[in-house]
Amino acid sequence: MPETEYRLSPKAINDLQNIWDYLSPLSERAADVLIENIHKKITSALDFPMQRSPRPKLGPKARILIEGQYVIVCEPADYGLFVVTVVHGRRRPDDWPKHTKT
Repeated sequence: MPETEYRLSPKAINDLQNIWDYLSPLSERAADVLIENIHKKITSALDFPMQRSPRPKLGPKARILIEGQYVIVCEPADYGLFVVTVVHGRRRPDDWPKHTKT
């Protein structure tokens, strides 16, 4: 079986940094754990990237993962998963970033 990986869009990298920056003044440990859990959630989806329901309003191949209060928008790719963005679940889906070129 070929090795799979995930790649983060520049937007997703920025999202994770913003999440950490927001939470770390309250608790660096909690911020670290959340970011680690988001990465674990993405890694756990690598074996079956097509398993989740398509979300065509977010992009032609978009799928979502949930970690706590955060929604991870990703797309299956030939190498595994492409993470488009990570948003707080209270944000309206209409305001979430759309498909980014893989």
